[in-house]
Amino acid sequence: MITAWLRIHYAIGGTTAFLRMLQKYPDPSDLYRALETRAEEHGLLGRVSPERFFAFDIPQALAAEELCRAYGWRIIPFTSALYPDLLRRLKNPPAVLFARGSPERLQNPFRVAVVGTRAATRRAADAAALLGEALSRAGVTVVSGGAYGVDSAAALGAGGVSGAGCVTVLGRGFSPAADAGPAEDNAVTVTELLPGLSGRAFNFPNRNRLIAGMSAGTVVLEAGGKSGSLITAKDALRLGRPVFVPEKEILDSPGCAALAAQGARSFTTPWEVIAALFPALTDPPEAALTRLDRAPVGRYEQSLYGVPGRASREDSFPASSRGSAASAFAPVPPGPSVPAPAAMPESAPVLPGNLAPAATPEPTPVLPENLSPEARAVAGALADGPRYVDEIIERLGLSAAKAQIAVTELELEDVISVLPGGRVALQ
Repeated sequence: MITAWLRIHYAIGGTTAFLRMLQKYPDPSDLYRALETRAEEHGLLGRVSPERFFAFDIPQALAAEELCRAYGWRIIPFTSALYPDLLRRLKNPPAVLFARGSPERLQNPFRVAVVGTRAATRRAADAAALLGEALSRAGVTVVSGGAYGVDSAAALGAGGVSGAGCVTVLGRGFSPAADAGPAEDNAVTVTELLPGLSGRAFNFPNRNRLIAGMSAGTVVLEAGGKSGSLITAKDALRLGRPVFVPEKEILDSPGCAALAAQGARSFTTPWEVIAALFPALTDPPEAALTRLDRAPVGRYEQSLYGVPGRASREDSFPASSRGSAASAFAPVPPGPSVPAPAAMPESAPVLPGNLAPAATPEPTPVLPENLSPEARAVAGALADGPRYVDEIIERLGLSAAKAQIAVTELELEDVISVLPGGRVALQ
């Protein structure tokens, strides 16, 4: 039946036609035969062409099944006990999920989405790591998109402690090259896209509906005015599920301000989110009672870069060796601490980029004429190399909200890109 499910998924998975067909043909074998015989060519399929079923034939489905088996990916049909119950309530759920890691994370009834900008301020990344840790220790699984910045910092916090772990939802199919290596014990990676399908812009709104769809609530920690995180939040609101944003004095960003105006709930500690969504959980871990603005600093940078950075003695994540972003999701073995240079001012991060000789500044690129003055100022601040958003804020004297708007504007105009770890750089 896995081969049959793959063909069903390719033909109508992720469309409203799938649920209509499944209601008429509850037995997947009957549904398969209905597609094979074109029984609903002018009926329940609506605008979905029946030719899609025949475009993905049995040999192709068998090849996809074998590829999943070879690389440790599990195929989870809609009728499987591993398929998240909340996801079944979407009007357009995937017929199949592909998963690698610990699939029991998908069965945990306590799940919360934590999303935000890739160009996160370090304050937001620290808050995300604290929130992820608190949720996981309390028995709540964190769901995110796995992007750099807020998403991966939350996954780091959740996956790096003994607890409910994290779910990462990809906006592409799995790749043997990109997704090789051992699966994490405390995490699961899922996608609805077939193996080998690359991430395209139109895939990410679909990915975001899955993040919101499998979560009881969504937290947006920091977001620009046109951030993809807002799509996830709006999906959650359409499903009637709560959306949370930090109190303005803790983290201020235009996207979160817009959500607050639309009825999102404000919070200061992780426990406020947990208690609102899951009254059955009554034993708050210490991290859950900590205000977001008192989160230990530097843990996200440590995990990515292997240096203490702005880390304090309170950090529970020792330094790792410098590696890929995937290493940020795993617990890090204890290692020798590396003291920060005494002469380095407290406001500057101790990162490999700071220790290398200064590069010759690149000329500022020709900027689009329609850019705002703030966006032009941010582009100018990046002329001598990549910077964190809060470094830009300090250098230009902008508010956090205006800086995030400017960064989003420059991203949309392809003037800048977001680097691993959250720094932004000119293209």
